[in-house]
Amino acid sequence: MTWLGLSMGNGDLMIGLNPSEDSVDNISACLFHLDKIRKQTGAPTQICVLSHVRTQLACLAEGAPVEILFQSLAGTDATLREAFDVTVTYMDDAYRLMAQKGSLAGKAEQFMYFETGQGSEVSYSKHDGIDMATTEALTYGLCRRYDPCMVNSVTGFIGPETHENSRQIVYSNLQDLFMAKVMGLPMGVSPCFTLHADAAEEGQEMAVELLTVAGANYFMDIYLGVDRMLAYADTSGHDDQTMREIHNLKPAPEFYHWCIERGIFTEDKRGQIQRGPNWGNPAIFADSEHEFRHLMSRVPMAYGLENAGPRMANQVMRNLRLNMAIARAAAVSELRFEAFDDLDYRRIDSQASTLALHHSRPDTGATLSDECRANLKPENNDIQIVVTDGLSAEAVHHNIEELLPVLEDGLRSRGYSLGQTMIAPHGRVRLAEDVARVVNARMVIVLLGERPGSDAESSRSLSAYLVYRLEDEETRQLTAEYSGVEAIAFEDTVVPNIYHGGIPPLEAGSLVAERAMQIFDNKAAGNRLNAILGSRMGLMHKEAVPEAPKEEETKTVQPIRVHDFSNQKTISEADVLMLLEWGVKEILLSRRTLLSPLAGVLLRQAGVNL
Repeated sequence: MTWLGLSMGNGDLMIGLNPSEDSVDNISACLFHLDKIRKQTGAPTQICVLSHVRTQLACLAEGAPVEILFQSLAGTDATLREAFDVTVTYMDDAYRLMAQKGSLAGKAEQFMYFETGQGSEVSYSKHDGIDMATTEALTYGLCRRYDPCMVNSVTGFIGPETHENSRQIVYSNLQDLFMAKVMGLPMGVSPCFTLHADAAEEGQEMAVELLTVAGANYFMDIYLGVDRMLAYADTSGHDDQTMREIHNLKPAPEFYHWCIERGIFTEDKRGQIQRGPNWGNPAIFADSEHEFRHLMSRVPMAYGLENAGPRMANQVMRNLRLNMAIARAAAVSELRFEAFDDLDYRRIDSQASTLALHHSRPDTGATLSDECRANLKPENNDIQIVVTDGLSAEAVHHNIEELLPVLEDGLRSRGYSLGQTMIAPHGRVRLAEDVARVVNARMVIVLLGERPGSDAESSRSLSAYLVYRLEDEETRQLTAEYSGVEAIAFEDTVVPNIYHGGIPPLEAGSLVAERAMQIFDNKAAGNRLNAILGSRMGLMHKEAVPEAPKEEETKTVQPIRVHDFSNQKTISEADVLMLLEWGVKEILLSRRTLLSPLAGVLLRQAGVNL
């Protein structure tokens, strides 16, 4: 996918990646892999993996190439601390550390990247009564504090609870760009929409044209304009190229010259940018046709590379829209309770009595109905499982029959007491906290259908949210000190991407049970659990921000003994070479994981245990 973006002349500001797992070893692996791709192609650009700032700094302490430091920011202190798990003091320390020890220290003055977007404060009910445009403006003031190399507004990403239709998305994005320009920020704009909002590609295309004329500094390039993991629509490389040709806009000079050398762009006699013979052809970066076809076979959403001018070819567009239509139908699907006849469950209800209310008012889906609350009582179990549609009832129906028995058996085999499984229509993740308080459960595991992305497969994606109730005052105080949130009562860990195209539901049941055991054993979840586990493996410091080592000190990196590949379907020789460089001695993997022939040879030669 990186090759494809580069072949379309995108990535002059940065190559970024949104990870599905926010662990130190995974983020480091992604950083090293992007660095390898950049060196292999020779593209003059920067790299970034968009994980939490704490994880990135831990990777920096372990020697990973952290060039651009990313973090989502918000316009109220409560959202920043309680939703995004950072403080202004923490970000100040992170900035100073990057200035001293970041991979671009002494080479670049701007090395911070922030994402914002109207509505995050309202969505978390932490806006203090301030309207969305004003909280967004406050966010830009915070961004300016760190002299960033880029700020990106992803207004429209949340959905109809903040922006109901294309008109609202277009209007808010123009507001964002205006406010950021007034403040002097290097502002990029991503006019986004989700499939459960009344918005579509036509509105987004109008937004892109208006924002280009208004002077947006950059746009994203998401393959075909749809993010399969985060399940939303964004700008694509085809949008970028269309704007280039209409307005004769060119990438950064060094990158533009590199594109001309590779045949990606040419110029006519008038200096007008033109598509070159290699535009849109990622095979130019492969060593062989066989290698390229092997890589393409591992990209399930590659509907085709054919183009018609600067746009995707008709058949590619038709395939994309067909899959988006299937996913959009899943976004308005409802639970079919007759399909649960073989399950041992009880129904509960949230305050979201209709699908429309569920989509527009997330607070209603996060709270039990009055009648349901009156009928529940303390049960004092270790774990309560709640199954809910979230934003895709289809995801529940495609996974729960296989997942639930394995999860329940796995938890009981470890000695945990379980309440009778609950099924809730129109529920949100935070419903877990209300349930935990009412039935007095130590943990609530919410099996929730994620919002559908761009195709039929991803519309079936389920996530497991393990919401841990802080059990005692000592644990709560430790958590408050770590997070900076004095009144914190819950932490949560998520296992995403559960479906037959990701983590198969049978395997996910065992994996979620293992995560529950880790949480109980360590009395921690989320970032704090990662920090505890990472410190035991020699991966990261327990301090909130790793201190920069003194200049005269020689840094010794502890070898990573174990790497978890259980969520990965294939292991290549590149994966193995990276892990051998780290000193890995054992690899955890699924029985279904496929090893490439060379990867198997390298593992045997190194004596790595599987």
